[in-house]
Amino acid sequence: MTPNDITALSLIVGLVGAALLAQPTWGIALGGALALWVSCILDGCDGEVARIKLLTSASGARFDAAADNIVHLATFVAVARHVRGVRPDLGLAGPVTLLLTGALLSMASVWWLINGSPPEQRVGFRRVFERIASRDYVYLLVALTAVERLHWFVWAAALGANAFWLSLWWWTLGRKRR
Repeated sequence: MTPNDITALSLIVGLVGAALLAQPTWGIALGGALALWVSCILDGCDGEVARIKLLTSASGARFDAAADNIVHLATFVAVARHVRGVRPDLGLAGPVTLLLTGALLSMASVWWLINGSPPEQRVGFRRVFERIASRDYVYLLVALTAVERLHWFVWAAALGANAFWLSLWWWTLGRKRR
């Protein structure tokens, strides 16, 4: 398997996971969250395989980043659909809008401010922001789906995604002023 094959598999598993997570049925949604976890694991393997096989490339890195963003967005839409199906009484239109807006702005900010720089320049806070932007939230997603509290994720991610992109720009602009 090539690194791009692993990235494609991660993308497919992630999209299937998001589709399952969107369902209001607890078991199906939990299966979707677990599939997203598997997708996250696969996402960590593609780069390792590329380095081991000496197959790293700029196009592979772009494909990986694009696949990550597609799965991120599909996951957040799935969470919103699941919560709406399970808890229509909550009226989460505002937080969902904030979540999706924050997710899109975070993705664009990471793409522009972090992914645009060579990997060797991604140190210090840049590396911290890059790690925060990963799919590590999937562990929380699995746990909250398991205990049927996925609506907590909507609120946390709505605030967190916007705090993330705002702090990334604040940090970047602050460094340029020095």
